[in-house]
Amino acid sequence: MAILRLERNGAIIVAEHGEPDRVLDSTDPLALLAHIRSMPEFEQGLTVAETMQCLKPWADVLSRMGWCDFVEWDRALAIPPRRLLDDAADPTQKHGEPPLDSVVIAPTISTTAEQERQWSLDITWETRGVFAWPRVDHHTGHQDLYCSLSFTPPAQWAHLPIRIEQRAWIGSMDLAGTDRKIFTEEVVSTNIAPSTVEVAPSFLDAIVLGFLDDISFYGNPDETSEIWEEVLETAETVRYNEMDDLNRRSVFLGKTGRTKH
Repeated sequence: MAILRLERNGAIIVAEHGEPDRVLDSTDPLALLAHIRSMPEFEQGLTVAETMQCLKPWADVLSRMGWCDFVEWDRALAIPPRRLLDDAADPTQKHGEPPLDSVVIAPTISTTAEQERQWSLDITWETRGVFAWPRVDHHTGHQDLYCSLSFTPPAQWAHLPIRIEQRAWIGSMDLAGTDRKIFTEEVVSTNIAPSTVEVAPSFLDAIVLGFLDDISFYGNPDETSEIWEEVLETAETVRYNEMDDLNRRSVFLGKTGRTKH
């Protein structure tokens, strides 16, 4: 199997057994299609913005394959690198969570019940942000090292290094209709570490679907931003209604002299 190595200088190197390494022809719009099942590798330190530059010669093909507007995402991720947090400041004071340290493309294994006592195994690739240190929920003690980038502005992660993680996150482990588990507790993933089960990536699964299709799930950057604004407005409306309802109940209890238990 050939290996496609994305390099920081914008080139994609094709490495095949018994053959000298060569640069993928960026003038051939179909050259990439011959390697969609090849294994991708990233040069150490490759950033998200640099990844897009490697893929840019095939923007047309990748837009169709990944159901994304490659040009718009390339433009959003080509914003001059900038850190939104002052290095000297405590980021938890400003945002309530650690800063992003890197980006990872990783597989998730889950099972679905087709019918009683039968199941299917599903492997999907997703792009996640990695915090500099675990985010802690101070109410529950719950810790997370990873987060979704769906509604995170591209400028916050375009400059970050990106890597491919072959160790999978494990979703549902139950065998349908039984009490048995597909994987033992020794191999399953946690919120701060993937499992010990490895999945070999292909360019199609990891890069096209796991990266391009995943980050553009809600549309182009502007559409994604609009949806996020709607989500925030809905959340604020719900919060306001809950507070209003709580205030009404407090007034009612005060008038009746009742004590809430």
